[in-house]
Amino acid sequence: MTIAVTLIGQGSTLAPLIRWLRIPSEPTTEAETQAAREAMLTAGIARLDEFCNAVSCPVAVHRYRDVMVDQLAELRELEESARTHAARRLAVSREVRRAVWQAESAELLRLRDLGKINDADHQSLQLELDREHVDLYAADET
Repeated sequence: MTIAVTLIGQGSTLAPLIRWLRIPSEPTTEAETQAAREAMLTAGIARLDEFCNAVSCPVAVHRYRDVMVDQLAELRELEESARTHAARRLAVSREVRRAVWQAESAELLRLRDLGKINDADHQSLQLELDREHVDLYAADET
């Protein structure tokens, strides 16, 4: 009986307490996810530019940058031909792609730590990012 009273009493006061404390809920929103994707791509492009300023990059690396710019353009809703252009780009060296993946992951974590995206979005986007770059580590295991 005591347990039931405690659970009901505390349970019925939890929602008003959350509203009073103004604790925001964490619904996943399309705009939040898109903003995070844009920020990740922007961080990746910046890291790629930084890398290529320090190291001479092959043409394939510049093509990879073009793919990232195309993906950013796709998110910003450019014409259909610009959106499909990213899918036709060639792969680049593993070292450069790994550096870009690390920059994107760090930016995603920073967005989560700042409260710009919730934990569920962070995890979902990190898994998406990891799936895109899974080939970076597959060659290391063989």
